[in-house]
Amino acid sequence: IKMAIEKFGSQATQTAVRVSGVKISLKDGSGGIYGLSVGNPKGFKGKYAFSLGEVGTKINIKSIPEEVKVIDDITIKAPKIYVEVNKDKKNNLEEIQKNLPAGGKSKPRAKEPKKKDKGKETKLRIRRFHFSKANVHSLVVPLNKEYDLNLPAFEMYNIGGKNGYTPP
Repeated sequence: IKMAIEKFGSQATQTAVRVSGVKISLKDGSGGIYGLSVGNPKGFKGKYAFSLGEVGTKINIKSIPEEVKVIDDITIKAPKIYVEVNKDKKNNLEEIQKNLPAGGKSKPRAKEPKKKDKGKETKLRIRRFHFSKANVHSLVVPLNKEYDLNLPAFEMYNIGGKNGYTPP
């Protein structure tokens, strides 16, 4: 999984995508990606455009055959976004977006066939969502200015309630 993220992520963004580690446990329904980083495109000073300390999840595997699938936990720790405007007034994130296969433009969605049985739609319930240690750093080269913004941590519980919700 680590090699696939690095290979296909680097191809898609046309930057260096690296991962420190990946841990998946099918037995208990947990998994995580650690130390993810997306490098800056050529023409930018900073080493990274994005980094992430950890993203992990734990799925309640007993809920898989049930109508409401339960995700016990989603954790996102230490996401850092490095926004840079270079001397040519180009933005690193927009340049990466242009490199993506869709060229940064979303494709029109094909009309989905009408579902015959609304009762069979997948429903989700997320027991805990945790987000912490987020930071946005910006560098505006033409103005010789740098800014840092630390985002507050937050947790949400029981997303979807007892009956779950249908994802878009």
